[in-house]
Amino acid sequence: MSQEQFQAIMPIICADLVAAICRERKVSEQDAIRLLYASRLYAALEDEQTKLWQYSTPMLCTLLNQELAGQRIAFPDNPAQERFLESDRRNRIPVQGRHAAEVSVLLSS
Repeated sequence: MSQEQFQAIMPIICADLVAAICRERKVSEQDAIRLLYASRLYAALEDEQTKLWQYSTPMLCTLLNQELAGQRIAFPDNPAQERFLESDRRNRIPVQGRHAAEVSVLLSS
């Protein structure tokens, strides 16, 4: 997938994931966006090479729930995904990150 195609699909994936987080956790959209953007899962999802963008929203929610429960995220075999498992949360992009505006627009429509 080209970088341009990936950049076009990421806000859609994130909007679906944020909506699912809102439903599952009964939190506001802003809290769901913060939760997602602060996660190691999002760091991996944001890198096209990990191919996490191919996962379904329920699968991504399962992975996020594993992370939030303090469990090791169990990615299928893919070396590009493995490098994100030990990433440091303090290095995450704040909620004003690159896709925040696109996700907010998609959620409001």
